[in-house]
Amino acid sequence: MSFAVGGPVIPHKEFFFFVGYEPYLSLASNGTSLDGFEDPAFVTFAAGAAPSSPEVALMQKYPVKGMVNTKVAATAGSLWSNTLSTPAAQQDCANGTGNVTAYDNISIPCSTPVFDTGNFNSSSYYNAEQYNIRVDKYFNKDRVYGQFFRDTINNGDRRLAHRSTPPANTSPSLSKAMRPTPSRRIR
Repeated sequence: MSFAVGGPVIPHKEFFFFVGYEPYLSLASNGTSLDGFEDPAFVTFAAGAAPSSPEVALMQKYPVKGMVNTKVAATAGSLWSNTLSTPAAQQDCANGTGNVTAYDNISIPCSTPVFDTGNFNSSSYYNAEQYNIRVDKYFNKDRVYGQFFRDTINNGDRRLAHRSTPPANTSPSLSKAMRPTPSRRIR
C-alpha cells in the first residue's frame, strides 16, 4: 500500500506540501538444495570424545538448522569398518553391530550416524520503503520548492550456517570426520 498526500498550507495558499510513502516488500525462494552435514548424534559423540577440539566447538556453535527430509548418509560402520582386521568383523560393523577404533584409539559404535543429507530451502527477503516530502512556495511569478527523499532497505536470507559434504567412496579416518572441510555460508 503506497500513498501520496498534498495540498495548500492555509491561510494564504502560497505554500503547498506533498508527502508520499511507498513500501516494497519482496520474498523470493532461493531454491532447494541437497546438502550434507554432520549428524547431531555424531556431534554429541565427538563432544564427549574430544571436548576441547576446536572442530567440535565449531560444530556446536553453528548447528545445522532449516533442514527437511533428512536421512542418514553414512554411519561409523559404513565409513570405518574397513579398519577392522577380519572380514566378518568388517561386515558386522558395516551392518551396525560392534565398535570400530579410529583416530587416537577412539572407539565409536558402528551404528552411530556420522553424516546426514537433507534439503535446505529458504527464502530471501527484500524490504524497502521510500519517503518523499516536498514543500512549494509560490511568489508572484516564481515558485521555489524543496524535496526530501529517504530510502530504507532491509534485505537478507536464511542460509545454511554449517555444511560439509560426506566423503564418497573413501575410507576416512576419524580425524577427517572430526575435522571436516566445511563449506560455510554464514550471515
